[in-house]
Amino acid sequence: MTRPQVCRDYECAWKGERSLGPRLRPDRTGTILMEDPDSDEYRAVCDPEKPFAWLTPLVFKHLVAMAKSGRIVVAKAGLKSWRIHANGQWGPCI
Repeated sequence: MTRPQVCRDYECAWKGERSLGPRLRPDRTGTILMEDPDSDEYRAVCDPEKPFAWLTPLVFKHLVAMAKSGRIVVAKAGLKSWRIHANGQWGPCI
């Protein structure tokens, strides 16, 4: 299997943080988990073919846990983005 260019361009959180486990592997979830280098955001960037992959229970649970730890958590799909809050609520970023 050829590694996509987007995966070669940076180190995704899954590759560097083995505590995420094999079930959160990007090619299985359709979501790349990453630290935004320009802000304090923790991001879930979705495969354009699966724009709501961040809502799958396993990924969403992880994102809520990150929000509970005090992080700003954002899911992105193309030009759209949503903020995930510690209480499990989410809404569009403006």
